[in-house]
Amino acid sequence: MGLKRRNYIIIAGMLGLILLRFVLILNPLIEPARGITIDSEQYLSLAQNILDSGRYESAIAPQIDLFRAPGYPLFLTGIFWISAGSLSAVVLVQFVLGLLCALLLYALGNEMINQRAGILGSILFLLSPNALFWSATIMTEILFAAGLLLALFMTWRVVRDQFPLWPIGLLLGGLSLIRPIGLYLMLIWGVWLLFGYLLKAAWIPAARRIALFFFMGILVVTPWFLRNNAKYGELTLSTVSAATVNAYHLALSLVEAEGIGWEDAKLKVQEMNTDGSALLSIIRSYPVDFIKVQTRGIARTVLGTEVGTWMKLITDQPYEGSGILSALLSGKLSMIKEALVNLSISNSISALFLLAWGLLYTLIISGLSLIGFIHMLRDGEVELRTMAILFLVIALYLVLTPGAAGEARFRVPVEPILAFFAAMTLMPKPERNLVEDKSKQDHNAGGAQGENVVTHS
Repeated sequence: MGLKRRNYIIIAGMLGLILLRFVLILNPLIEPARGITIDSEQYLSLAQNILDSGRYESAIAPQIDLFRAPGYPLFLTGIFWISAGSLSAVVLVQFVLGLLCALLLYALGNEMINQRAGILGSILFLLSPNALFWSATIMTEILFAAGLLLALFMTWRVVRDQFPLWPIGLLLGGLSLIRPIGLYLMLIWGVWLLFGYLLKAAWIPAARRIALFFFMGILVVTPWFLRNNAKYGELTLSTVSAATVNAYHLALSLVEAEGIGWEDAKLKVQEMNTDGSALLSIIRSYPVDFIKVQTRGIARTVLGTEVGTWMKLITDQPYEGSGILSALLSGKLSMIKEALVNLSISNSISALFLLAWGLLYTLIISGLSLIGFIHMLRDGEVELRTMAILFLVIALYLVLTPGAAGEARFRVPVEPILAFFAAMTLMPKPERNLVEDKSKQDHNAGGAQGENVVTHS
């Protein structure tokens, strides 16, 4: 009876948490325009043009179709086609994708450890404000996060010889069309698989499986490479990475080093690129400033707190901010003191609540994740340890790659990984260790008895 009651309490608690999440995004569900950013306008323009003319292009600006890979616009097109162009339907579907992430975390934790770990992973993910609020925007983050977690779940099944490898290649190829950063995930997966298979299988079967995995992923993205080459003469999936390097990594370094405006810095980077490599020139001239802007961007991603965007979603009101996050990132005591004063006199209870929620969640989930990861390496079986390494490498890649362009939203695909690691704190001591400990105890006891026999004789 006690077990049933506990299960009822857990179910009721999770349903209550889901209901709370729904209430918090009710305003953007009713007024989805709150979740439209500059990037959103580009995605929406491409999706609308597919519906209107069947062509992947946009009137917003030339070459937007080269800048944006087609995965997310096609996702929007499918929802618009079914819902007669409803933006609210997009927000609702993305809310459901967040619940799918929680369900996959439960399945992962339950299969890899036990039901309690699965439940904890789900709850911790559902408590993430970053994952919740960015799912209410017209952005790629939650779709990419759900696809990535599904790929990890399928990988665990592959490790257990319960699922073929090649569908994961297809899925990672599809994720690359949503966010081009996924293209390099295939390489990370492939290297990890190579080492894993070499430990447990002959070279030829391993090579065949990995080759098929890569073939399926390349099969998905190759048509878009060829399309861009045929239309624009650029054999690329997207130009977004190059634009990010120029506008953020390099231009922000010039802003930091020379004290010029961001727009002026962008123009200067373009001029430097015409004369040679702006990247090499800026890194060579301003290495410290380059490192500074990278560190700040990564710190923004790690903090995973964007009160301004969250406030707009909930209240539809602009939020100037207290400057606390910028002050913390700067490391200057005077700026931190000033930000704390601004925070103390702020009349926005909602902003204070969101700020506290975001920072406290980051602090707790980071600490628990570290403990859980250590548990997996120390107490886990070989399969668990290898999965822990894959999870960690993917998380570090997604957090570090944006660099100076880092924002809270880039942590959304990492949120399920953090929740999973945190749930691993419930990992029990493996039975094999208990057996080994008992064997050692029996051996020691036997040795002691033998010594006693010798002594008494």
